Amino acid sequence: MNVTKELLEHLQVTSFSVAHGGRDILAQLVRIEARSWTFALSEPIASEADAELQFRIHFAAALEQEAAFTARLSGCGGDWCTVIISEKTESALLKNFIGTLLAMEIRYERFGRRKEARLKIGSGNARLFGLTGAEQTLFLPASRIQQPCVVLDASVHGIAVITPFSSGAIRNTDTLLIKVAFANPAESIILQAHKVSMRLNRVDGGKTYATISCQLLEPVHFAWKERVIALLEKEERPA
Repeated sequence: MNVTKELLEHLQVTSFSVAHGGRDILAQLVRIEARSWTFALSEPIASEADAELQFRIHFAAALEQEAAFTARLSGCGGDWCTVIISEKTESALLKNFIGTLLAMEIRYERFGRRKEARLKIGSGNARLFGLTGAEQTLFLPASRIQQPCVVLDASVHGIAVITPFSSGAIRNTDTLLIKVAFANPAESIILQAHKVSMRLNRVDGGKTYATISCQLLEPVHFAWKERVIALLEKEERPA
């Protein structure tokens, strides 16, 4: 699972550091696979494979805590390293953090399979999904065009929208930006998407609309994943 800055902020983590050469080097957690964690480093470290490294995780001031943990180096290359987290030096705070990450990883893998479950949104379910309303915003970066759109369906790694077709710019654009405004302003995000397909429909009155199916580009914002998965889990519960 990729770990983004927004996800760490949500978990109230401010930074990581690793002790090396008598001083602390800043580290940024970027990916986890169970207890295998990959960090981006502010500068290279020179250590042999299987060497033990001492890390510290620093939490937000509200928690007023930090935790130390030992990890075994399994690979490194310049400004990154991959380590295996030890279970021996875990504090209760660290155990809670690891448990939360692992639970997220399991949920994301379950709902992020190749053939993903999709949610029907549209105007009827926009507020149930947590949006401020049906109308959202589509940006075409190459042509600097901004126009309204409605989210038709959603999955962990995909989105479909309908938007007015007023020029050929949409037809010629592969990368789109979709601003999704949730009722909680802190969760309002911009999704970067790759256009997979587009279908044009003419409605009464002569207006033409484009229905666009997209794959969301990594890293997909955790707030989007959480919203999609929470509603999928809700749909799975017996009535």
